[in-house]
Amino acid sequence: MHVTSTEIKNNLGKYLKICKNEQVLITKNGKKYALLLSYPDNESTSSIGESKLVYGTNPKQNQFITYKEFLEITENSEQRFELIDGRIYLLGSPGYTHQDILGNLYIVFWQYFKEHEACKPFLSPFDIELFR
Repeated sequence: MHVTSTEIKNNLGKYLKICKNEQVLITKNGKKYALLLSYPDNESTSSIGESKLVYGTNPKQNQFITYKEFLEITENSEQRFELIDGRIYLLGSPGYTHQDILGNLYIVFWQYFKEHEACKPFLSPFDIELFR
């Protein structure tokens, strides 16, 4: 929703209620000026107004797993994991800002690679295995 700064001044209470369900973009002199977001109930937010990502490791801190074991664990799981140096990490979902930046970067890369056919950008996560 887009509203002017004057409209916000005159009806702040109304827009405080609206921002619980959707973001309110505030404009001033026709230009984007501010974004009104509701404050999350859990108060564990980062400076950009998104919930902190939940990262965790396997319960046995000194236990390392193989790539094969990692594949077995993640094959039938709805959750996203990452394997780094033999440890498995549970990944949080990307937030709004992350997705917005990713989309903009994709466009820049796509335009560049359209003229330089060396690579092709992708948005989806891929499983990759790096060898040392």
